[in-house]
Amino acid sequence: MTKPRPPRLPVAFILDGQVSLGGHEAHALVPPVDIVEDERGWRLVIEIPGAIAEKTTIEVKDRIVVVRGVRRATEREGGVFLRLERVAGPFERALELPEDADADRARAVYQDGLLALDVPKRASARGRHIPIRRGEPEKT
Repeated sequence: MTKPRPPRLPVAFILDGQVSLGGHEAHALVPPVDIVEDERGWRLVIEIPGAIAEKTTIEVKDRIVVVRGVRRATEREGGVFLRLERVAGPFERALELPEDADADRARAVYQDGLLALDVPKRASARGRHIPIRRGEPEKT
């Protein structure tokens, strides 16, 4: 007798890290991320609607930033679900930071289903503006 297969997750999520749930194989969600770089650093915006803020963590070790948490299940207010596509359960996303990232100064904000993680560049990597003065060159 074969085990029933778990339901397929929506295409919007990449599958990663298998988890055993009651003898069935399931997958942790890997939420989508947008990454923007400017002269000051990087902004990572991770889409995690329905995440429970108290159960969401961000860890950095050896330039790898890992975001873990749990998305809450959809609550039913009477009636029977005819379609249930919003997936609940654990999620995890791991990304490697560039060598010149200053993870010790990173800041995160969660609002409206989006987790924004700002990681500045190290001061040495940002370069330095050298002002130009008018006048005679200094003699050496």
